[in-house]
Formats: sequence, structure tokens, C-alpha cells
Amino acid sequence: MSFSVDGLVERVGVRIISGRQREEILKARYSRGIPPKVPFLLLQARQRFPAAAKVSLVWGKGVLSKSGVTTESEQILPFKSRPDFSVTFSCPRENPQSGCVPILPMSLSFTAPVARVRALQAVLKSSSGRSWKAETGERDDKEEFVQRIIFKGPFPEKMSFAVEMPKDIADDAGRRLINADRFPLTVRTEEYPPLAKLPARFGILESKADPALPVTLRNLEANVDAKMTQAGKPENDALKGQSYRISSEKIGEMIAWLRRVAEAKREYSVFGSKPPQTREFKIPKLQGAKAFEVVGIPLKEPGFYVVEIASEMLGAALIGKDSLMYVPTSALVTNLAVHFSGAAIHPWSG
Repeated sequence: MSFSVDGLVERVGVRIISGRQREEILKARYSRGIPPKVPFLLLQARQRFPAAAKVSLVWGKGVLSKSGVTTESEQILPFKSRPDFSVTFSCPRENPQSGCVPILPMSLSFTAPVARVRALQAVLKSSSGRSWKAETGERDDKEEFVQRIIFKGPFPEKMSFAVEMPKDIADDAGRRLINADRFPLTVRTEEYPPLAKLPARFGILESKADPALPVTLRNLEANVDAKMTQAGKPENDALKGQSYRISSEKIGEMIAWLRRVAEAKREYSVFGSKPPQTREFKIPKLQGAKAFEVVGIPLKEPGFYVVEIASEMLGAALIGKDSLMYVPTSALVTNLAVHFSGAAIHPWSG
């Protein structure tokens, strides 16, 4: 038996691992116990393979089994050695050319397992002097070795950071980082991304409690364009104040709008190229364009509403330059309520 390695003229010899070392390896590999009646032969190459190399174990002709059967020809078992030990930095970005999104985590990923204690010695430092400690994900909380660590945000916007690694960090095979000279690594955050977030694609508002549809805004135009239509209006005012008694015809219209809102794409208006009669209005950014704030869109009359927000800044950040991004939702303003009493459900209308 031997190993054939791409790039090496001579084959690499093997040794059979036995005794206590064999038992320790199998115990570490099978923490729940070694599978019964499974024969194991542990082999070790007599030299280290090159990184990311094509390797084949040549199982020679004439190998004798316990039953006395011999192999009639060579058997080739191909595999590939793992790559060099390196680490890569990553963070969510609005586009490949921009810096990190400051509200989301930054992470380091290793190509091979690293002792958890050593990996967590990595530190993220801002240019202002503040530090963030490394953490592991939930899956790695109890693992002795990890391959990914994270720095949890939020971080200051438009700021430089240095990612520092322990100089002597090594993987489970004792290999040192091949790209250790990149650290401390300098990274940068962008400003907080634009945001126009509605609670959901559908909601219910109490008609007798000054109903307003909340929308969360950040880093948008000082006045955000929006459109609104009310199902059944303007053709018919029968729904006014009577939404819990809506006719079957209007229920069909509501369901159609619910489907359109649920399937809406951010690049296109939910109202289409031939929109119904809508009421256009502005959503003022009371604390300025960059402020993070929640603004209410008043929906004073009972009925089913479809509301859509359009933003050039959202479009530029998430779709492309000179694009509009649309954020739609729907809401039912009603005085219909449902309460639970024991095992029964009782509708109530005040």
C-alpha cells in the first residue's frame, strides 16, 4: 500500500496505526461509540501531503482478507488533501464596492478547525479606540474546535476598524496561517443603510383608536412618496364603517389585492401600469432625512387599504442607480374583534 500524490515522482509510504494510539483516534472520531462489527484499518502517510493536492491511496494487488481472499488487482481510492490554513474576513455589504453594513455582524472563517480558546482571542478595534470581542455562533458554543467566529454589531457608521489575530494561531494539525501577514486587517463601515419597513404585508387596525399604519424610516428622502387606495372606494362608499359586513363581491376584491401584495416585487409598483384611483401623499421625515424614526400613516375611515412606499434612495442602494424601490402592504381598518372564552371563539363588534 502507498499514496500517489500529484507533483511527487515517488509514492509516499504508509504505516499502520495500532495499539493505544489507534483506540484514542477511534474514540475521538466516534464519540458515541465505535460501530459494532466494522473492521477499521488506520493508515498514516510517512510524510505530509502538499495542500489542496490530488492524492490516491493505492490498495495493492494480493492483499489478503481474514477469509483468505486476495485482491486480484490494484484498487485506487482518490481524494484531495485540504487547502492551506488561511482565514478570510466577510461582512454583509449593500454592493461589492461598498464597506460593511454597520448594523450586521462581521465574521472570520478558517479553512481548518481552530481551538476555540485561541480563535476567541481575535479582537476588532475601531479607530476611536473601542474594542469588540470575538464570539462563536450558537452551533459552536460547546465545540472545542471552531471554523468561524463573529463580531456582533451594531457598529459606528463610516468608521475604520482593525481586525487583530493571535500571531501564533494554528489549526488542529499545527499549521500556521499562510496569510497571517494581512493582519491587523483594516475594514470600514458605510453609513446606516436606507430603510423603509412596514410591519407586514397585511395587518388589522382598530377603527376607533385613531388608526395609523406604522412605517420605520431611516436615511431616506426628507419626504417619502407613497400611494394609497381603499378597496371599494371611490366607486362605492358602502364599505364605510361596515367592513365586518363586507359583501362577497368586495371580499373577492380584497383577496385579489392580498395576493397582489403578497407576490409584489420590489422593482415594480403593486398598482401596475394602469393603477386604480389612488390618493397620493407624503410621509414627512420629522427628524430629518437620516434619522431613524417610526412615522404613522393615518387611515381614518374603516375599510381595506393598499399602501405603497416608493424611494429612489432604497432603489439606488438595493437595486441599482436611477431605480425606484417599492414597499407595499395592506391593512384592514375595522371594529371587528375576536376574543377567546374557554374553548369557544366569539366574534364581537363594538
